[in-house]
Amino acid sequence: AVVACSGDECTAAGEAWVEWKGPVVLRASHSGRVLDVEGQRLDEGAFVHQWEETEASNQRWEFLEDTEHEAGVVRLRAVHSGLCLAALGEYHGARVVQQECEAADGAKRQRMRWRVVWACEEAAPTARDD
Repeated sequence: AVVACSGDECTAAGEAWVEWKGPVVLRASHSGRVLDVEGQRLDEGAFVHQWEETEASNQRWEFLEDTEHEAGVVRLRAVHSGLCLAALGEYHGARVVQQECEAADGAKRQRMRWRVVWACEEAAPTARDD
């Protein structure tokens, strides 16, 4: 099971975790837009950006446990393509794309790891039944 910090426990420096299951829609709190694979593309390298919610599967993500790291570190897999969210660099403004989840290259694998931290003022996103 994938776990994520939730609610008031966010301030406990990751000490309290809850189980998370099912595909989710990830909404940016500043814009209200959701994480979206551009043009519903299925290929590696397709850009990921924020977009108005359409309820399409290219806007649904699954949390995959990252057993090489501590709780709360996950990979995010796009439901429509089966590819994972990856940053193209470690600098501010690095583009985000989808890539093969089982990348052989260690640097690529590292850029697919995300720490899930919910904003404490807001509820965690809701899982969707597909």
